[in-house]
Amino acid sequence: MRLTLDVRSVLIAAVPEIGLARIRATAGRKYAHKRQQVLCDWALQSYMRVRTHKANPEASSFSCTALRNDLHIKNFKPLLRGLYYFTERNGRYSRERAQTKQYCLHPHVRMALSAVMQGTAPLTVLNVDTGLPVTRSSVPNNGIPAGLDDRLFVPSVMVVPMVQIETAIHRLIEAGADYGSSVCADIEKPDGCTMGDALQYLYTCRKWISSPLGGVPNMYKVTSTGRLGPDGFHVIQFPAVVRRLLFDGSGLSDYDIESAHFNIFRSRARSLGFLTPYADEYVAQKAHHHRRWMSETGHVNVADFKATATSWLNGGSLSESVRTETGKRLGSTVVTILKEDTFASALRQEARDGMVRIVAAMATEATGNTETTYTNVVGATIRVQQKAHGKGAYRQVDFGRLCAHVLTGYEQWAIREVCSIAVGLEVIIYDGLIAGPGQERTLTEHILHRSTEKLGFPLELRMKEAALTAPELGDASNF
Repeated sequence: MRLTLDVRSVLIAAVPEIGLARIRATAGRKYAHKRQQVLCDWALQSYMRVRTHKANPEASSFSCTALRNDLHIKNFKPLLRGLYYFTERNGRYSRERAQTKQYCLHPHVRMALSAVMQGTAPLTVLNVDTGLPVTRSSVPNNGIPAGLDDRLFVPSVMVVPMVQIETAIHRLIEAGADYGSSVCADIEKPDGCTMGDALQYLYTCRKWISSPLGGVPNMYKVTSTGRLGPDGFHVIQFPAVVRRLLFDGSGLSDYDIESAHFNIFRSRARSLGFLTPYADEYVAQKAHHHRRWMSETGHVNVADFKATATSWLNGGSLSESVRTETGKRLGSTVVTILKEDTFASALRQEARDGMVRIVAAMATEATGNTETTYTNVVGATIRVQQKAHGKGAYRQVDFGRLCAHVLTGYEQWAIREVCSIAVGLEVIIYDGLIAGPGQERTLTEHILHRSTEKLGFPLELRMKEAALTAPELGDASNF
């Protein structure tokens, strides 16, 4: 069940183009009410950064298929123009990088939504599928979807005391007055979420808490790789600084799998009988190598090196081209220097060669003359064009998808296992969770024992615990 706040009256006043009369004149009488509801829901999701475009955080991402299916029309552009500005002609998207066009809310639409979200008047909550109002009593208790709800439980509505939200908002307003709303909220993350963006998330949370739902939605859906992802507005989509502000004083802890995909890669490699000396060295001395790369290249964002190294497990390259994720993230000059680093090149090659063997060990089934279905450890499937066998068996883009599919499968197997025993489980966040404190050792040992028993080899993964306390707010450039 996906929920949304009813902002139709506000948006229709600001955007006459999404009034029923205009929708009927543009696209016909049939589905007019459904189209209006979908457009309002999408605008709210864009405002709440639920559908953020990965190339532009200010834009939203919609697939062409979703636009046509949800709006029940082939030519959807006239319906979108009132809410969004976008490139009208073909282009400005990339099939190779799986990127859609960028859809940006018009300034007056964003201002109208800001006015209502920052106000105190409660909003009605709607079921997106039915369009009917929803209250707390009409929502299932468990936010986990069918098929997994027999062994996992999280509350479908996350109740946060209003005083906690108001305190967090007040802290951000004061810090924003001192340093500016465009300054990053967490001084430890100078490239992170700004004060203004953090406030926007908290205002939206306050709106949900004051609604008939009485809390923040905590609904999940299973993605194509088997991951439990958000179904609508969700705390998963919040930056870490907002989650820390939101849960400050709750006594809960944030757990995540340390170096998840690299440690899955190492564990699976050992079970298949080959060594990974460079991955072992990287995991053991990750901070050292990141500092060394920063020193050698002059690139100061450590998160970019972490993301680049992880991308090598998904078939990523060391290409200077800005069309690649690495080239776009680091820049051609930094990539050129990194290519000359013996350790970086060896780690990338070891990751690629090892993932070829790990992908080959996945369960497969021929589904046509040239297609093969691959199934990961949690039962999620993916179909790709099979060109041959071995290293050149797939297109580069398909090889990356297969790598992500198998690694995410093991990650989610481990997360489902720990979530089944975690005490005080509140939220599942991809490769982590929010639950009661003091369970780091218990959860780590559980993964090791259960993987040896069920998978036939030990997944040597460590659950790392961090207390959910409010960060120090301020201007990172002063520290």
